[in-house]
Parts: sequence; C-alpha cells; structure tokens
Amino acid sequence: VGESTISLYGTQAVAQKYKADFPRSLSGAPLLLPGRGTSLRRRIDEWLASHEITVRVVAELDDSEALRLFAAQGHGLFPVHTALSWE
Repeated sequence: VGESTISLYGTQAVAQKYKADFPRSLSGAPLLLPGRGTSLRRRIDEWLASHEITVRVVAELDDSEALRLFAAQGHGLFPVHTALSWE
C-alpha cells in the first residue's frame, strides 16, 4: 500500500491568504484537523514539525464531512489525502 500526498482545502478567500510563500505562510494559519489518533493527523503533525511551523488548531474532528463543512464556512483549512480530494 502506497502513500498519497496531502492537500489543504478551504474557501477561496482562506486558501488564497495562505497560498503565497507556502509553506511558511501556514505559520499561525487556522487548521481544522482530524483527531490525534488518525494516520492523517500524525502525518500532518510530523510535516508541520519538520518545517518548524506552528498553526492555530481551530477544531479537531474525526468526521471528514464535518471538517469540510467547517471549512466551507470559512473557519480554516483542512487536510485531505490528495487521492481522495473533491476537485
């Protein structure tokens, strides 16, 4: 089983704000994250630590649909395995 890349999604306004100077622009960014027990969360936490980036965790939700709904309301960015993206 392989690994997929991870993408961050949010409303156009939120995503645009953090797109320039990525990944440094994520410092202090509002993130909607899955719970700490998930593999996706572990990968995000490891990636952030490796880039020395501290984010503002707005919510921790284990339901991917809830993450998407919070993001759609402009509350922050949320991670998704790119292979599962909604594009």
